[in-house]
Amino acid sequence: LNEAAEPSVRDRAGRVAWMGWDSREAPTATQRRAIELAAADFETLRQELAALIETELAALEADLEAAGAPWTPGRRLG
Repeated sequence: LNEAAEPSVRDRAGRVAWMGWDSREAPTATQRRAIELAAADFETLRQELAALIETELAALEADLEAAGAPWTPGRRLG
């Protein structure tokens, strides 16, 4: 648990926001780089989530429908 880990999108963006909260200065090069990394990581995460919803979730819903499972809130109809 004490090993270094790569910061999450939230960690990177939050750190930049916190550091610049009381400042009127332009973001530093380090802060700009952190935002670039957070944006790239977020795009990867967004694509992975979209793929999960479109493929794995759709397959699970089809399996539930085929098994005759009752409808549950949030699940697509027919």
